[in-house]
Formats: sequence, C-alpha cells, structure tokens
Amino acid sequence: MEKKFADLRSGIVIVLACALIYFWLIPAQIRYRGQAEIGPDFFPRLLVVCGGICGAIIAFQAAMKLKKAGKLTPKALLADPQARVNFKKYARHGIFLGSAILYMVAMQYIGFPAASVIYLAALLLFFGHSKPLVSLALSAVYVAVVYLVFTYAFKISFPKGFLGF
Repeated sequence: MEKKFADLRSGIVIVLACALIYFWLIPAQIRYRGQAEIGPDFFPRLLVVCGGICGAIIAFQAAMKLKKAGKLTPKALLADPQARVNFKKYARHGIFLGSAILYMVAMQYIGFPAASVIYLAALLLFFGHSKPLVSLALSAVYVAVVYLVFTYAFKISFPKGFLGF
C-alpha cells in the first residue's frame, strides 16, 4: 500500500508541475508573433501535456487501488503510517538536485569546460564509480567531445570561464 500512496502523491505533483509549466513557464519563455499553425511552443506544450496525462493516469490508478482497499479517505491519507513520507530515503535525490543547481551557478563563473568536468567526475563518484582518476579522465573526454561538437558543428557557444574558452 505504501507504493500506492507514493504513486498518488507523485501523480498529483506531476499534474500540478505540468500545469504550472504549461500555463506559466512556456508562455513566459517562448514568445513569437507568427501566425503559423505550429509555432515554437508546440513541442514543449505537447511534451508537457503528455507528462500531465501520464501523471493523471498514475494518480487515477493509485486512487482506484486505494479506494478498493478502503484507504482513500482524508483521515487515512493523513494519519496512516504507510502514507507518511520518509524524507531520509530521498536524501540522495536532494544532494543530486543541489549539486545540479550548484553546477549551473558555477558554470557562469568558471565556464562550461571546467564546471562540467568537475561536475561529471563528482557525479560518477557519487553514483558508485570507484576510481577517481578514471572518472576525471572520462569526464574530460566527454566534455571535450561535447564542447567541440556544439561549438564547431552546431555553432552554439557555452559560458566562457577564466580559461577563455
């Protein structure tokens, strides 16, 4: 039953996040004046709608199973020990999210190459890779390839850091 409570919460959060993105974030970030039937906001909106539908399906299925088990009541949702969230289980998720935010901030100051090599090496170690030098080498090669492809093939520039590239 614990998984069904988690599914219900997750589905509701996904639907709310998708609604926020659809009605607030996409209109604020993507502006155009064209009269085309398919504009630059079409695919982002399509993805958000698909995500919202999937979240609604998850929440609906969980609600039906909880209702069938007789646990879909406000009292059960608030008082049932199985419905409580154990935040200690999600500490690694919080660390990952915090490191991603730190990476985005650091990239503006030290540049894409340096920040990305450090971040990817740290992620490899965080998720269980046991050799720091191999992690650093893999990160450096990956970042170099991404940097060269995007800079020269796609003509997309990355934030420049103290190294000047």
